Amino acid sequence: MRYRSFLSLAACAAMAMFAVPASAADLPFTSQPAPVPAFTTVGSGYNWTGFYAGVNAGYGWNNSDDVSVSGSEGFFFNDAAFGGFNTTGGDGFTGGAQVGYNYQIGKFVVGAEADINYADQETKSFGSLGSGIFNESLEFRSELEWFGTVRARVGFVPVDRFLVYATGGLAYGSIDASATDTMTTARLGRSADVWTGTESDTKFGWTLGGGAEYALTNNVTLRAEALYVDLEDTKITGTYTGDIDILAEDTFTAKADNKFTVLRAGLNYKF
Repeated sequence: MRYRSFLSLAACAAMAMFAVPASAADLPFTSQPAPVPAFTTVGSGYNWTGFYAGVNAGYGWNNSDDVSVSGSEGFFFNDAAFGGFNTTGGDGFTGGAQVGYNYQIGKFVVGAEADINYADQETKSFGSLGSGIFNESLEFRSELEWFGTVRARVGFVPVDRFLVYATGGLAYGSIDASATDTMTTARLGRSADVWTGTESDTKFGWTLGGGAEYALTNNVTLRAEALYVDLEDTKITGTYTGDIDILAEDTFTAKADNKFTVLRAGLNYKF
């Protein structure tokens, strides 16, 4: 009797063990994805950090018509006598290439850039005077052949992919200049006497400007930029080539400053 009761209890336990997994299989199964950290990256979107290189083209013009003249003996070639000069030209095409690096911190961008540019800007200044005995004229020519800059850049990103910036630093450029002073002694019946001088040198100075840049793609950016450049003065000392012995020791010095503005567009590739 006890044996039969034991078999009945064992059978009930076995049925319960098989019934539990079967019931669990009938329950609905819901997949739980792994949790994702909730955070926002400051300055997300396009990032200006990286090296870049590109080309530029634009137009430049001279900002100076200041030419002064002085003589070794104070008899000829003085500012008061000439009174002023008529200056023409000084504007023309400019184009070149640039390389640089940007580093973005939030919405601010800092960086450095260097460029080298061809320039086609020639300035001519002309002045004259007449004393009744001596008639004198001076022509001063100055040509900017090329220039370059090494600048710091500080910018701000008001909206994604758009950068506005200020820039400034060292500027340098090649100036080729000449001056010719011609004097005629009308009442003394003398032919023309000439003082001439030339200078071709690399001048150094400073530059300041600003611009805006837009990222067309993740690698290509388009910019517009304005620069003001102030290089050191050009000074030319002329030597006498005439035939009036009493004036054989005379010299003159013509001086002009070198200041110009450039407006240009540029295209960069960010690596």
